[in-house]
Amino acid sequence: QSARPRQHTAGPASLMASSTPHAAALATVRRWTLPSWSGPARGKLFIFHGTHEHSGRDCYAELAAACNGVNIEAFAFDFCGHGRRAEGARGDFGALDEAVAEAVALVVSESGGAAGAGVPIILFGHSLGSMVTFLAAHELAKRPELPTPACVVLSGFAMDSVSPPFGVSALTPVLRAVPSVVRAVCTVLSALKPTGPACPLPPATALMSDPERAARASRDPLQHQGWIQNRTAVALLDARAKCTALLGEWGAEFPFLLVHGGRDALCPRSAVDALLAASPQPDKAAYVYKNALHEVLNDVVEVRERARREIVSWIEKRIGALRSRL
Repeated sequence: QSARPRQHTAGPASLMASSTPHAAALATVRRWTLPSWSGPARGKLFIFHGTHEHSGRDCYAELAAACNGVNIEAFAFDFCGHGRRAEGARGDFGALDEAVAEAVALVVSESGGAAGAGVPIILFGHSLGSMVTFLAAHELAKRPELPTPACVVLSGFAMDSVSPPFGVSALTPVLRAVPSVVRAVCTVLSALKPTGPACPLPPATALMSDPERAARASRDPLQHQGWIQNRTAVALLDARAKCTALLGEWGAEFPFLLVHGGRDALCPRSAVDALLAASPQPDKAAYVYKNALHEVLNDVVEVRERARREIVSWIEKRIGALRSRL
């Protein structure tokens, strides 16, 4: 019998009462835990969402439920300015380093933090969350006092994302060729008006193939429907630069899977190919879904269900291999 997920969320009282570092992020944690009769957890999955969305979307609950079905617990939170986070303007992601530190803090708080002691840790990130996951996984692996991920899944890897700067399509080649120039402009604008508009994000219909899910995303009160803001744009550009700089060493300590839509116009496949070519990790793979858009887990039913099954199967094999070596 498969385990049924039980989702728990931290209440606002825990945010107000706590002075713990990263308390604002940890107060929004969603936990998909296992019932007592299901036996011990085989792993813990940490989910990090993308720009303007949140951890409570159906696609993440479905992934968590699928993992619960094979005795893997799941955890997620909302980034600054997103979802149920109380602080910051809606859509204001804040500084990249703080987001990465919050991601690491979530893993530590829910895993016990002791390196090598506990169940396998799995990280999953989508879009902007894929880059936060990339950087958090690297930090976890390089710090001996922290748990090294057993495996990592990056969905819609956003290292080469191509939203037109300031809404001007003619500037997209500048973003591709010299992103530092765009970052310099965004940094000045962010200092003047952090929540000012930096670039448009495509409508939901251009991000997912399921029209019902696109309509739901467009009217979701927890999603930001406006442009990417100046401070968020700086964080995105910083993430691109840091991921690019780490390509040649990233993933040496853990296997990883890239999940990508074959028709993703927001985040080109070039980032997937670059990471596969550069990483020293021998156990690496890319699952590219030919007709899917940016949000593979929100594609039409048959595609998203196939992707979800394949992700969970891939994770199961990696944590099984890890346990067999212990």
